[in-house]
Amino acid sequence: MIFVILPKGLIFSLLFSLPLISLVAQESRAIELDMEIEAHEKKGETEAAEEKRNLSRDIRRRNFARDKKAIIEVGDPRQKLPPPFYAGNKSFWGGFWELGFRANVPAAFFKSGMDWSLDNGRVAFQNGSPYLPRSVVPYQNESVLPFIEEKGRIAPKETVLPTIQLNFVSENKKWGFEYSNLPVHGSYEHSAYGFGRQFARYSTRFEMYDHKFMFKVHEALEHDRWFTWDFGLRVGGWQTNSSFLSPTLNQAGDLSETAKFVAPSAGFRIYQTAIKNSRIEFGSDMFYTTLGSFQYERRNMRDGLIDLSGNYISGNQFYKVESAKPLEMKITGIDLNLIYSFILMDYHRLSFGARSTSYTWNANESKLPNFLAFSNEALALGIQNWYTTSAFYEADGDGLRASRYFTVTNFFIGYSYVF
Repeated sequence: MIFVILPKGLIFSLLFSLPLISLVAQESRAIELDMEIEAHEKKGETEAAEEKRNLSRDIRRRNFARDKKAIIEVGDPRQKLPPPFYAGNKSFWGGFWELGFRANVPAAFFKSGMDWSLDNGRVAFQNGSPYLPRSVVPYQNESVLPFIEEKGRIAPKETVLPTIQLNFVSENKKWGFEYSNLPVHGSYEHSAYGFGRQFARYSTRFEMYDHKFMFKVHEALEHDRWFTWDFGLRVGGWQTNSSFLSPTLNQAGDLSETAKFVAPSAGFRIYQTAIKNSRIEFGSDMFYTTLGSFQYERRNMRDGLIDLSGNYISGNQFYKVESAKPLEMKITGIDLNLIYSFILMDYHRLSFGARSTSYTWNANESKLPNFLAFSNEALALGIQNWYTTSAFYEADGDGLRASRYFTVTNFFIGYSYVF
């Protein structure tokens, strides 16, 4: 008797290959039956063809059919999606929709650029008179006195400001879009002082709107973490109205400014699942445009004045300085978002979030404005006022004005109905 000792690996290979050899043999038999079925059908022998078709079907059923106990019920595939793409039970117009509103608590914080009278000694005095600093909110140098007390924060008097929120995700979960907007408005008062007992009282109102439409391209990082590339368009603008009264200088005046812009933007958003049916969103986008416009109008009235020769002229003197055409405006900004949201009862999303948007902008003041005056003396004062409020005055004749910038922060609570 001869014993053959086989290697352990060969034994395992034979054991695992036996079922495969049997499967290949049975499938070969089923293929032969298929060929015979085709031959019988060509001859019109339907009974023989049907008999062999049943044999072939039985072979494949034994080899490839699953036991019902082995089938795992996965339910609705939509329910297995991570919360960033969780939507209701209805898909229409190509995808899933969410429509809702937000209760916003916004605030705007302003800076006037460089305080030139302190940072640059050359402009501490211009045209033989003390430099009059820029107001914090208005773009033009509005102050008639050198020392001002002006806060740089504006917030609505209302508790909250409502806005609309719209989200869409396509059925294949590859793209979507989002619309949001944020208004800001408020008013404040401040004082300005001069040498001796000179003073003036100012009242300023600021209104702003910013609409953002983003096209979102979705990519999956992991099962519970998603990423979107955001490309969009921002349409916004603001308006400033300010007035002042100085009994000690016998002056009164007002200022009106309007800015508008359309800017393309690009950014990203990261979605991280938290507890069941909830998510955390974090993202940022930047925008830039030279397609902005800026217009201003400034009026001033005095009860008597001293002309350039030092002579006193009695009576009311009025002049107006306004931009002849909208000035070109350049604006750059960055947007930061942080949102936590969760879904209740499949159809209701609640969200809590914060948003911060920074704007940096300036206007091209190379164009001469229009002047309107009731007398030659008032016209001379209007021209002098334009010079002392222009970029040429502020930059010591170089025509370069420091950019203005402000930041809008917003905290909100939102509700959306998930279709």
